[in-house]
Amino acid sequence: MWTKKGEHWYQISLGGNSSNDAKLGKILGKAVPADDVASTLQTILDVYLDIRGTNEQDVEGFGDVIDRVGIAPFKEKVYG
Repeated sequence: MWTKKGEHWYQISLGGNSSNDAKLGKILGKAVPADDVASTLQTILDVYLDIRGTNEQDVEGFGDVIDRVGIAPFKEKVYG
């Protein structure tokens, strides 16, 4: 988070993990003003729900979706 002209802004990153093959998440795009963080996260969640893989026994996790498709579909919906 940082402040720009008295307003708080947040940088959102997607993916990454802390496993044995740890990696940082990828920056989604330009920073989001504090007032838009909740709607941005809702958009990200909606994209995940639309593109995740499912079968009778399992649902693809968020990190697995990012590994499979990258951040492009999320970036497109957030920044259109």
